[in-house]
Amino acid sequence: VSPGGDDSNPGTPDRPVRSLTHAIGMAASSDILHSVYASEGEYRGAPTGGGGFDTIALVDGVSVYGGYETGTWRRHPDNLTMIKGSAPGLRAENITSYTELGGFIVEAADTGTGGDGRGLASVGMYVSNTPGLLIVGSTIRAGAGGPGANGREGSNGLPGETGGVGGNGVV
Repeated sequence: VSPGGDDSNPGTPDRPVRSLTHAIGMAASSDILHSVYASEGEYRGAPTGGGGFDTIALVDGVSVYGGYETGTWRRHPDNLTMIKGSAPGLRAENITSYTELGGFIVEAADTGTGGDGRGLASVGMYVSNTPGLLIVGSTIRAGAGGPGANGREGSNGLPGETGGVGGNGVV
């Protein structure tokens, strides 16, 4: 997969697909290949209304490796391969077979405030029921969460003590 690819391509080194979601789907439906190799660049999920993007989801048994150079397909740590998503930036659920995520920087978007005025959380990666997942050489980053709600009003203080007798004043 390559940011310069096309999802109508067959997903070969000479004719890569563009989207990581499409490449993962192709590998999941293949009887032979169960790995996705991503060249350097930035990957996002499908666009949603309002300028956001769907979260990319890993699939059970499909390993995804980043850090490859476009064209030569040589892997090197200087070849930054980023997944930028909404919150969460990446999702892994019910991964029970060996599945590896390697060589990626995953970044979730900053979040704002929900309809009730409370701040929303930003989650770098959501993982649930996933004993088969191995994350290697990757960085997962959450964005900035939204502002929290105001605290409750405090309770009244304790009554004060009785004051002492005053002295004669000096004029």
